[in-house]
Amino acid sequence: MSSARLILVDEPWEHVRRIRLHRPDKRNALSSELLRQLAAALEDAAGDDAVRAVVLTGSGSAFCAGADINEFRASLHGRVPEVYEDGRALVRVFQLADAYEKPLVAAVNGAALGGGVGLVAMCHFAYAAESAVLGATELRIGMFPMVIFPALARALGERRALELSLTARMFGAAEAERIGLVQRVVPDEELEAAVGELARTLAGWSPVAVRLGLRGVRTTRGLPARDAYEQLHALRQVLQQTEDLHEGTTAFFEKRTPKWTGR
Repeated sequence: MSSARLILVDEPWEHVRRIRLHRPDKRNALSSELLRQLAAALEDAAGDDAVRAVVLTGSGSAFCAGADINEFRASLHGRVPEVYEDGRALVRVFQLADAYEKPLVAAVNGAALGGGVGLVAMCHFAYAAESAVLGATELRIGMFPMVIFPALARALGERRALELSLTARMFGAAEAERIGLVQRVVPDEELEAAVGELARTLAGWSPVAVRLGLRGVRTTRGLPARDAYEQLHALRQVLQQTEDLHEGTTAFFEKRTPKWTGR
């Protein structure tokens, strides 16, 4: 296993952790080792109480060009159990993102293809540079975007996700915004500032309110409305007992900024 640092981590804004895919010479292609390091970085940020929002981006000119094609080609000759276990590194990343209880923001600084577009879709928010090109391009080599499909369908709806998967076409940032894959497109040189503004806003809310809110959205997904209302009402009662809600209410009447503790 390589000991190279394929993920870079910093905290450019207060309470915001930035996770950067760092294989710029390979356009941040998703090797098994990069995926393992990415999963570890996501887990570390999730468990750090000082982190209230997480930004995912890429080094160099690409966000993520998808699977490491050389590693993928080698896997075609591997034994099924070994290939299956190596492939679980990608599954783990998407499972983590699906259950993430801190806002996860994709800063799409360049091409996001194959698994890369899946990373965009799995985030709660996505801002893209004007020059970004995106696409679920797996069918071009005879693969279907299996693991990333649930994230695409959740972000876009099943019909649109199938259209992108079955045409394997590439499209620009403007179309990505139009179909809802990204929420905002900005000039390339303004991406970091725009993402920073969003991340600081997200990190400025009560951590416990955000956590319980995201949990409620996830756990009621797919439930009949009647059951969802009951479950969300129960979570609301939990939130009403938190110190942060009492602090926020008091700060409102005292006309001051709340001091959140996350409790």
